[in-house]
Amino acid sequence: MASLISPLRYDIVIRSRFFVRLRERQREPLSKLQEVARGDDYFTWFKHVECFRFYPQLLADPDALMARFDDRVARAVATFTSYQRVGFNRRHPVSIVTTRGPIAADSGALVDRSVHIADGCHRLALLHMNHLDLGPGMYRTRPATRPVLDNTALLLPHIDLEEADYVRFLSCGFAAERYGELDGLRAAVERDAPHRLPVLDSVVSTHRQARLRAG
Repeated sequence: MASLISPLRYDIVIRSRFFVRLRERQREPLSKLQEVARGDDYFTWFKHVECFRFYPQLLADPDALMARFDDRVARAVATFTSYQRVGFNRRHPVSIVTTRGPIAADSGALVDRSVHIADGCHRLALLHMNHLDLGPGMYRTRPATRPVLDNTALLLPHIDLEEADYVRFLSCGFAAERYGELDGLRAAVERDAPHRLPVLDSVVSTHRQARLRAG
């Protein structure tokens, strides 16, 4: 799961952490959960990824934005409750898209993995929260028809992610161990998979540029 999420889909980590907080507060009323969520990175994901990509008109209408977000939280709570009751519902598999060879994500970052997350991200986040992987019957695949999404690049300018935590997240997609410093990760990739070093450097450069543009 971690290698599927890294390096482009830090939004899954944010959703997973939101579900952890839901688990801690699940006895509270929905209105309270919605209020808490407004101060969470879950709202940052919703505004700067979900709305930016799919509902850009809401970014100019704060009231409509918050109404749509409250609905998003209600649906997340329903998904969480269903998972707690019956587990992963294989009647609704996660959608995975496939590519061939090194390609550029929509951010411009070079990626060389052949499978990428498409739909079903909240259910993936629930698996991530429970340290589980996708198994047979839990996903379907189809060829990608557009550039794969780099939601990490959209999020980095708006979240407080320490460099060490960012590198540990990158490590999930590039190394067998978790590194807290980029030099250590680069050395491991250069030693174990040198052909992937340009990919790592491209991702890091693209994400740094995203942060600088926002600053």
